[in-house]
Amino acid sequence: MKLRSDEPKLGKLSTTLCGMLAAGPALAQGTAGTAPPDKEGQLAPITVQGQADHGFKTDRSASDKFTAPLVDTPKSVTVIPQELIRSTGAATLTEALRTVPGITFGAGEGGNPLGDRPFIRGYDA
Repeated sequence: MKLRSDEPKLGKLSTTLCGMLAAGPALAQGTAGTAPPDKEGQLAPITVQGQADHGFKTDRSASDKFTAPLVDTPKSVTVIPQELIRSTGAATLTEALRTVPGITFGAGEGGNPLGDRPFIRGYDA
């Protein structure tokens, strides 16, 4: 009587043997041309000229209510400088806040009327 359980084992064994035999020449080709270089070369020096850009860094808040330096604030404060608003061409509050990390906007899709409501770090604002 012939057992059916022997047939899958032979198929797996032949596939494994074919894979092992085919891998040998492929691995031998990969290591053939990896000799270390005989001579080290030296490149010519490169000189970089220019001015440092200060970017959009802000050291203090423009609000009269917030008098402490931003460095001494124990909260996460993101200041959007006027130069950044001009350079991005933001005309609305939504456009100005799109580049701020931690702020996302509800899209009002799927029957949920969120509109332009911002979420700051996951909380409704």
